[in-house]
Amino acid sequence: MTLLLAWLVLQPQLTLQSPAFKNNETLPLAYTGYGDFKSPPLAWSNAPKGTREFVLTLEDPDVPLERFGVHWLLYDIPATAAGLPEMAADKATRDHPAPLAGTTRGLNAMKNKGYLPPRPFAGSGTHHYTFTLYAVDTDVTLPEGAAKEQLLAAIKGHVLAEAKLVAVFEQN
Repeated sequence: MTLLLAWLVLQPQLTLQSPAFKNNETLPLAYTGYGDFKSPPLAWSNAPKGTREFVLTLEDPDVPLERFGVHWLLYDIPATAAGLPEMAADKATRDHPAPLAGTTRGLNAMKNKGYLPPRPFAGSGTHHYTFTLYAVDTDVTLPEGAAKEQLLAAIKGHVLAEAKLVAVFEQN
């Protein structure tokens, strides 16, 4: 049993990071609704063996109503991907396209597909925007526009590993 425990401890863990900000540090203004409406670049490594694809969520647990906390749902991210590029929104619609070929967008809190840039109300305190990357051992077969509950139900029992990255932001 000791050998197995040592092997598990030494296995590399799935990691998630961004070249734009560090974990638990301030989200740059460009990636917010007060800035350029860009989605931040993300990078990950150490996907476990058996990963078929990745799922990414971005949520704000600090909003008073949970349904307003979903900022980004992406699924069908290819297992070969090692990150997502920074993406600018369409200037007319402020819609963010799928960042990689084959990637599927779920619904954010505004019932739109794609990245919803954080834009907390002035005086609402510090918000902790949590990016969660899931490595899953199945193909998510949901159509574009799935809700968070549908997505989490689809991957239940199929998550091999998860990694989190938190960006903080406060509007004074």
